[in-house]
Amino acid sequence: MSELISDTLYTGHAGAYEILVSYEDYQGNLPRAIQAIQPLARYIKRLHAFDYTVSMLWLAQAKQRLNRWQNVFLALADRRRMPVRSGWADFAIEGWAFLQIAVWQPDDWQNQLECALAEMHRLARPGGKLILVEALGTGKATPK
Repeated sequence: MSELISDTLYTGHAGAYEILVSYEDYQGNLPRAIQAIQPLARYIKRLHAFDYTVSMLWLAQAKQRLNRWQNVFLALADRRRMPVRSGWADFAIEGWAFLQIAVWQPDDWQNQLECALAEMHRLARPGGKLILVEALGTGKATPK
């Protein structure tokens, strides 16, 4: 496989990236942790998932069809400017996306991450919860 670089990781290697991320929680701790934070998580009536790339959305649509998820709605969106009204969600989960903002915006990464976090706050209803899922395993304080 060719080198996985940030410009093509999600567009040219969506399947490989999905496999890689699936090993992040090989022990199955993530669903239990989400359930502990947001007890309604297993009884979700509607789940709206957004991604920045069409390739990752296609992968999600394939999983949606395979699992016959009728309550999952997928859309293309930038996590810093979501196409929904304020206070719209009971809770918001970000998964493995904030690190990429920092990688793709090295000159302005702190401001861009603040925008993304502020957008999560905007989406959640008053009293709603935010859940951030990141590996952040680089060992670096700032992006290269």
